Amino acid sequence: MGEGVVARPGEALLVGEGMRTAEMGAAARTWATECVDLSIVVPAYNEAENLARLVEEIRATMVDTGLAWEMIIVDDGSTDASATILDHLASAEPHLHPVHLPRRRGQTTALLAGFDAASGRLLATLDADLQCRALELPMLLGALGDNAMACGIRQARDDPSSRRLASAVSNAVRRLFLARELRDLAGPLRVFRADAFESVRASGLLFDGAHRWLPALFQLAGFHVVQRPVSHYPRTAGVSKYTTRGRIIPIAREVIQVIVRRARFRRGLARGAPGRLRGR
Repeated sequence: MGEGVVARPGEALLVGEGMRTAEMGAAARTWATECVDLSIVVPAYNEAENLARLVEEIRATMVDTGLAWEMIIVDDGSTDASATILDHLASAEPHLHPVHLPRRRGQTTALLAGFDAASGRLLATLDADLQCRALELPMLLGALGDNAMACGIRQARDDPSSRRLASAVSNAVRRLFLARELRDLAGPLRVFRADAFESVRASGLLFDGAHRWLPALFQLAGFHVVQRPVSHYPRTAGVSKYTTRGRIIPIAREVIQVIVRRARFRRGLARGAPGRLRGR
């Protein structure tokens, strides 16, 4: 196990600045003492007020499913009490495995760190703000079937009008360039197959901000994606980390990344390069 990693049952995984994701995954997999069906990965930045409720909602949702499961909450360099709270919660909840990033790296990197720490054949994501709830996960698991991904479409979004407008515009731009038939590409509530995700990653389609495009990237890689409506709730604790103005430049950069990667991926397919799993 590399320097800067702690991965013992009931304790957190500390990711040092120099750790490679493969090393992180190898260390984290020492947690697994049985085959894990589902790994629920949640990025969190300064969400101290929501963490206890988040963990309890996930536990209450999963306890009677009959699945072997784990929750991996990635502390993305929080400056509040999130790290301490997560470690305390993990001491009482054996399914919880915190991952600590030493500084803020952004949601895509935080999710990738969580995926690399995961042991499940299925992966699920949601946000720590509790606006999309874990109680919808069994419905998405049922909808997954033989598909590669099942994701939620947020209904009647309970956000300020400025944020709803910014999200609608952002989503329209994403759909214009990729997967027009998919809705709510940035919805955080998703369930997908770990092997399909690894195929998407191996195809070179991921980039900083890719978490907002993930259903479309799955579809670009040749996988089937299904969508289902999910409820959306008001934020009752903590503060949103996103602003309307702060989304414009990142979206423009992401569009460029998508155009470049889509062209590169299609050139690879034309040359007969491997890059996708078929049949899902």
